[in-house]
Amino acid sequence: MAIWTGCEDKEESVKSEELQKERDFLNRLVEATNALIAIVDTVGMVTYINEKGTRMLERKKEEIVGKNWLKHLTPEEWAVYGHEVFKKLQRKQLPDCYIHTLSRQDGTQRILSCNAFVLQENKGDIAGLLCVAQDITGIEGAKKELRRLIYTDYLTGLYNTRYLYKKIEEETQKSKRYKDAFSLLYVDIDNFKHHNDVYGHRSGDQLLQKFSEILNSQLREKDSAFRYGGEEFIVLLPQTGKEKAWEVAVGLRKNVEQQLSLDYGITVSIGVAQYQPGKDVIEQADQAMYRAKREQKNRVCLFSEK
Repeated sequence: MAIWTGCEDKEESVKSEELQKERDFLNRLVEATNALIAIVDTVGMVTYINEKGTRMLERKKEEIVGKNWLKHLTPEEWAVYGHEVFKKLQRKQLPDCYIHTLSRQDGTQRILSCNAFVLQENKGDIAGLLCVAQDITGIEGAKKELRRLIYTDYLTGLYNTRYLYKKIEEETQKSKRYKDAFSLLYVDIDNFKHHNDVYGHRSGDQLLQKFSEILNSQLREKDSAFRYGGEEFIVLLPQTGKEKAWEVAVGLRKNVEQQLSLDYGITVSIGVAQYQPGKDVIEQADQAMYRAKREQKNRVCLFSEK
């Protein structure tokens, strides 16, 4: 019996050594990876994080382990992350890939692409999440800059026509689905060609920039301004009928007159049109703008089919 027990003990010892080697190998693998790897329980407490993760967050391991993962998110993402990940986890639903902005010790922020995998206990109960995250701050920054270059006018910083058509299509679909009204202002700077001829194109460019600043200052958060070409601009007003659009246009015309008329001799003519199914809202606003031009300029006209 003694000899048999000794063999058993030896086998157990060998198995234990093999398991320890596997654990050591996995630990080296986890620590060597270029990704943040963390284990989080079902309420968001961090139970493990690798060295790469601590460097990414610029915090010591003891400042992270045992603390709630949510504290590292920006305030804007706190509730979203808590609801979309941990609520799903508690309902035994598999989380998806998430893009998150995390705050670091020095106050800077990093953008992480995080894949979450459910960890289960032997009985099948969910124990938490294995989170694997890559720092994509540089990639997201490049994407943002590319979007800016694609969709903005280089001179004024306003959106360009490419983005205008995209937004109009979006608002058209919303209007069809939810019956929401939206309106357009077609804005033309009066006497701009004369200003260019007298003072030169450089002065004309500076004037366009000044006007764009005034235009932006008049917009509500949900509105968008676009340079349509030359001295022509369009303002998109979501969830706005023609009466409210008229008020916005009148306010803009008055502000431009107050700020640019005396020094530059500049005013604007504005056409207003509310989207109607099957109609070209840009064309209708353009027609209204030309009527304002014909009626001595520096005025607002509402599109009418009469």
